[in-house]
Amino acid sequence: MRIGWVEGLVIFGILIFLFGATKLPAMGRAIGQSIKEFKKGVRDADSDEKSEKPAPATAKINNDDSKKIVQH
Repeated sequence: MRIGWVEGLVIFGILIFLFGATKLPAMGRAIGQSIKEFKKGVRDADSDEKSEKPAPATAKINNDDSKKIVQH
C-alpha cells in the first residue's frame, strides 16, 4: 500500500493540528537521532561479534591412531 501526496498532506495536517508547528521539527530531530544511535549500536554489536569470534580450531590427526584396528 502506497501513500500518495494527498494522504501525506492529510497526515501532515493532522500532525500539525495535534502537536503544533513548533514541536514538529524537534520531534523529527529526535526521531532522526534515535535512528542514528540505533544504527550505530547495531554496527558496534556486529563489529564486537566479529572481533570476539575465535578462529576455528583445526584438529590434529595422529596417523598412528588412525591406523589402529579395534578388535572385539
